Amino acid sequence: MREGRHITDSNWINSSIEYNRWFIENGTLSGKKIDTYDITGKSTSEVADYVTKWVEVRL
Repeated sequence: MREGRHITDSNWINSSIEYNRWFIENGTLSGKKIDTYDITGKSTSEVADYVTKWVEVRL
């Protein structure tokens, strides 16, 4: 966040990290767990390939 979005407020960053953690562990929509994908350390190409396959399975 500091690099890409230039956010430097530590409280805001920590709050976002906690929300992301909660969302990954508890996020649901209409009673179904929301799919998540950790892109940490992934290249743009790897993420794009994952998303493409994710969408294709659901078509």
